[in-house]
Amino acid sequence: MRFKFSMGFIFTIIGLVVLPIPQAQAHAALVSATPAINSTLSVLPKSVEVEFDGNLIVLGSAKTNILQVTDASGREIDAGNSKTSGPILSVDLADQRGAGTFTVSWRVVSSDGHPVEGSYEFTVSKGAPAAPTEPGQPTQVTQAHHENFWVHHRDHIYLILAALAFIGIWAEFDRRRRLLD
Repeated sequence: MRFKFSMGFIFTIIGLVVLPIPQAQAHAALVSATPAINSTLSVLPKSVEVEFDGNLIVLGSAKTNILQVTDASGREIDAGNSKTSGPILSVDLADQRGAGTFTVSWRVVSSDGHPVEGSYEFTVSKGAPAAPTEPGQPTQVTQAHHENFWVHHRDHIYLILAALAFIGIWAEFDRRRRLLD
């Protein structure tokens, strides 16, 4: 009986020390947008800003987080100067003329290291009320998580394999102990 307790205690300590503890896997989710999602404006704003529920990763001078604004014909109207500040990504608009439907698209790297893409639309209508319509209905935001199943579940797979190895080693020691008794 003493042998079982000692072996169990040793394997528990080894398991706690050796096994990797998985990190939280929280992808960036859009919290707010300016202009608001599906809003109707009377004039095109000078800039567009999106805010996420966590800080965005910036890798040196590389364009890690990108925000683009295109008109209905697909022509890019932003200045190409996406700026990241914590959870906020913004871009200035180079072309401030025109009316119609505009698409705001983003590609960001969330704090867990996973890239997240999404988009939404707003409309500029000459003579429209200046107040935006209801902001931010989540069903109207398109978010695509570009991730590989194996990369996303890597920690879970390692944990399962480590548990199976632990059970196998435990069974072998138990078999040998029974042979000695």
